[in-house]
Amino acid sequence: MTKLFVYGTLKRGECNNDLLIQYGAKFVCVDKVPNHGVYGPFPIAGPAEGIDLEGEVWDHIRTELWERLDALELGYRRKETFTLAEHKVMLYVYGGILGKLPPWKKISTRWPTEEFLW
Repeated sequence: MTKLFVYGTLKRGECNNDLLIQYGAKFVCVDKVPNHGVYGPFPIAGPAEGIDLEGEVWDHIRTELWERLDALELGYRRKETFTLAEHKVMLYVYGGILGKLPPWKKISTRWPTEEFLW
């Protein structure tokens, strides 16, 4: 069964984490995905050389949950990758209409971050 890596609103304590719990997903560990970062004030992930994206690994992701996650993550696409601890995971990365990341200059290792507080 494929694991899920979350870095934004699906993390424990964030507003969409209940969706994972509701569908029986199980928290595995805190981990990082190499060469990825968060762009801007929103949890938008994309490639970032030399940066390790902080987040959580979740397991027991059933088909019904993947469908709900895909609906929640409109504008994102799933990407298969590995974490630093060598968990094979699916990561939602930005896949905007033009396929380009937003033009924010700051790239962070985690979300939320104080760098972008208004």
